[in-house]
Parts: sequence; C-alpha cells; structure tokens
Amino acid sequence: MAGNDSSFTNRNFFHPGSSHSRMARIVEECLQKSSNRRLRSGVCSVTMLAMQVLLIGDQRTFLTPLASALEQHFEASVVNVAVSPADGRSNSVAGKADVVLVDGRLGERGIALLAEYLDDGLADHAVLLIDGEDVGLATAALRAGALGVVQKCESLSALVAAVGDVASGKGRVPASMLGPVLTAMREQERLERAARDLLEELTPREREILACMVAGQGRSAIAKELYISVNTVRSHTQSLFRKLGVHSSIEAVTLAGGLGGSLSKHGSGSAP
Repeated sequence: MAGNDSSFTNRNFFHPGSSHSRMARIVEECLQKSSNRRLRSGVCSVTMLAMQVLLIGDQRTFLTPLASALEQHFEASVVNVAVSPADGRSNSVAGKADVVLVDGRLGERGIALLAEYLDDGLADHAVLLIDGEDVGLATAALRAGALGVVQKCESLSALVAAVGDVASGKGRVPASMLGPVLTAMREQERLERAARDLLEELTPREREILACMVAGQGRSAIAKELYISVNTVRSHTQSLFRKLGVHSSIEAVTLAGGLGGSLSKHGSGSAP
C-alpha cells in the first residue's frame, strides 16, 4: 500500500474483552514499527483458496469492482455484495464469512453490523472501509473487533492485499492514522477509568437506580421495581448526581452508558 499502511499480527487487537491499555499498547507498537517499515508493494502476502468475503455497503460503484478483484485474486472465492445494511445479514446465510468488509458510509449502523457478525460468529475477521481519515469511526470499528481499517482511495490491488492480510490474522491500519487512533484510545481509556472511579463512590442502592436509569426507566418505574417510594428514588438520585458531578438524568446516563456492564439492577441486596 505504498507506505500508506501499517500492519500487525495480533488477533486480539481491539477485540471485545481486551483491555484498552492493551489496545493502546498494540497500536503504539505498530506506530513505532511503521516508522522503520519499508514501503509495501501492495501485493497480497497470502494466497487463500475458496475464501468467502461479505461486502456490506450501499455504494455499488465501489463494491462491484472490489468484488470482481477479490474473485479474480482468490481462487474459487465467494463474494457476497450487500447493497444495504438490511441485505447484509440475509446474504450471510450461505455460510460463515472469512472476512466481512463494511463500508464506513453506513456509520454507526455499519459498526453495529460489524460487531454483530463477529460476536455471533458469522465472520472470522472484519475490515472497515473508510473515506478519508475518520479517526472516530476507525476507532469505533477497531474497538468493536475489526482487524483492519482501509481507505477506499487505495488501489484495488492494495484493497485486495489488505483483505488477504486480515484474513490471515494480520491487522491493517493506515500509517497516517495510527497516531490519532492511539490518542483516541488513550483518551477513551482515561475517560472510562475516571467514570469507573466515580461509579465506585456510589452506594449499592445508587448503582441500582443508575442502572435502571440507563435502562430508560423513570422514577415511578424504578420505585416499583425496587420496592421503594418515589421520594426515596428522588433522594438517591440527587445523591448520585452530586457524586457524579452531573445535573440531569441525561448526563448521568451518558456518563454510565459505556460502563453499563458494571452496573447491576438487582445485585446489591441493599436496603432502601
């Protein structure tokens, strides 16, 4: 990819369950290595037979030539082209995909589909195709489990090479994006660490109420579920707002939303 790409070989890169500090370390190592890496030729480093690739996107003018290039390069490969997010899932029924490529034009829906394919075991690896250098979208894809981020402006041969590398377990991120992605990862880790520290200051009952708020419940519903009065809910809510340094339910839910797994609605056994 003519000096515009950096690769690494770690299947757990940004996979759900990996710590953010590990993610950041891998990206940093990749960044350091890329500074001394020779220019890549863009020729795929592996040859795979009957590789199945699923393309999910709504830009036929881009996906169709890419599908043809993949079919020509990988012997007897099966390439499914989806023209919308809804089509993407239905096209997977032919079997498990070796690699799923998601067009970044689909935004958050595309990231959700990418994560869904990996989590449900419908694809072994995933790649996000992006226009330009959308660091936020790239970071979201990597955190969702993608092994690669590839810019659509690359040549077809470079895109094919990236698919082959990802299929063999090698990660691909444009060298120019490694630094920004690392920065974003570190900032996300810092924010989540700070949020966890704040959540640890809450009492078990306050954590239960916050979990109910994250689930979209209002005070009356929370009171009914936890067998306490609405006034008690109000009192606990004001207390947790103060501890979290927020002034509204929306702010509290936003702060806790990314850490919902650490909250429990019924695990405290606390008294009202």
